[in-house]
Amino acid sequence: METMKKLEAYRLKKKQREEAEKREKEAEIKKKEEVNLPPKLSLLSYIWIDFCDLLPFRMWRSFCASNPRLCWISTFLVWAILQTFMAWIEFGAVFFIASLIVLLMLNLGTRSEGEASAYSVFNPNCERLLGQMTAEHFENALLKRNRPLAAPASS
Repeated sequence: METMKKLEAYRLKKKQREEAEKREKEAEIKKKEEVNLPPKLSLLSYIWIDFCDLLPFRMWRSFCASNPRLCWISTFLVWAILQTFMAWIEFGAVFFIASLIVLLMLNLGTRSEGEASAYSVFNPNCERLLGQMTAEHFENALLKRNRPLAAPASS
């Protein structure tokens, strides 16, 4: 009997303590919302610039969208002239590598909202695309097993 009373007293104190902690957390959240402090950003987020969103690149993309053939011809001609000039001043290799990086960045593309990535690690819950070949598929085909595959992780 006495242990039951002690147990009930302990449970009551624990419940009161949890409720007090919950109220404190809610008060902290309300206080932060009232103050409207900006979120703490890392040093990298202060210096990061989306180079593909700069005005010259936006203008180039809109020009390419309206007239792709003329865009690529004029872009290649401007690049060839600059590459020749850079080679003349013995800076050609650096310009070539930098132009490859810029070309790569301009052609990365974007995904629309809700569109799944081809790489499952970037999707919510690591969901795979339908029909995606996995190591399990390959192993089963190679070893000619007829066992069912594990179900993909989804919620």
